[in-house]
Amino acid sequence: MTTHWTAKNIDAFRYRITSDFLMQLEKKMESETPKISRKELAKRLNLSPGRVSQILNGAMDNFSLEKIIEYAQALNMKISVVAYEDGDPSNTRGPVDSEIFNECWERQGKPLTFFDL
Repeated sequence: MTTHWTAKNIDAFRYRITSDFLMQLEKKMESETPKISRKELAKRLNLSPGRVSQILNGAMDNFSLEKIIEYAQALNMKISVVAYEDGDPSNTRGPVDSEIFNECWERQGKPLTFFDL
């Protein structure tokens, strides 16, 4: 059985996860009324619009957990780091993307604690 391209090395896996995160940010910016521009996000983060564009275009070489939290909070979002076992130790399918986790969370009524289940 073939392994998923993210199994190549840690950088490939990190790229997949950060790309998914960036997609979530872009989706949030587009869904707001009015839409949140890159310029507005830069203002919220106290960064230049150019730097925000670089990040949203994938220049996330050393994007720390702190930075991920800052970007999410600037869009009124929260972060959850989830480690999971999916019966795929050789990584033939790659990581589950955020849309899967989000859909499952919504179907469960958006529980905040285990006791909400």
